[in-house]
Amino acid sequence: MRQSHKRLDPVSITVSRDGREFTCTATVGETVVDEVTADNTVVTSRQRSFFVDASDYNFGDGPVNPEQGDEFNTPNGVFIVAMDSANGSWSFSDRARTYYRINTVEAS
Repeated sequence: MRQSHKRLDPVSITVSRDGREFTCTATVGETVVDEVTADNTVVTSRQRSFFVDASDYNFGDGPVNPEQGDEFNTPNGVFIVAMDSANGSWSFSDRARTYYRINTVEAS
């Protein structure tokens, strides 16, 4: 499935953490979350999810897991790895654990 994702609409991103960075190919998805406030107002938010090969998530010392606060510089803006209320900040997206689904929010 990841190979299909890469052919559909790949995006080159630069990932930064603590002054270190790497560039890799990602596929971008979107998660829509509806939350009901105390006054019964429905607030819809959209979060970008990036699908990245686990072996590519590497700052030069070998593959590492994504961390909250990692910054993704993309052709469409800057996004920060952040917690998703249902899924955390990242998860493996396949049983073989070969690629991540990383949840982000747009940097302000």
